[in-house]
Amino acid sequence: MADVLWEDQQRINRFSYLNMRSKEIDLDCKTKEEKFNALQDALDELELSMEGSVRVMIGECLIQCTEEEAIERLEKVKDQKRHDLESTRAQLEEVQKEMLALKSYLYARFGTNINLEED
Repeated sequence: MADVLWEDQQRINRFSYLNMRSKEIDLDCKTKEEKFNALQDALDELELSMEGSVRVMIGECLIQCTEEEAIERLEKVKDQKRHDLESTRAQLEEVQKEMLALKSYLYARFGTNINLEED
């Protein structure tokens, strides 16, 4: 069995932190995907609507506006949510890359004496 050096312990701690962070970001990503899909559903329903004016909820208020204004507003929000989702996915990818590098190093150093897999 190889001795655990201070640097190795720091890598193990970093991997543990990144593992928890990865789960948090993944959950955040799923939540953002659900919100994005809900916006897309709202846009689809709005486009099928035959009414000239609709009510749009902003915060806790309902605002009367034309269908075109509502679609424009929802498109802007959807674009913001898409950008936010893409940013979160990129963040998750970076965390997973670092985890993979640490995992490779730690398995090379400790072999089967360390378990970095999910249960």
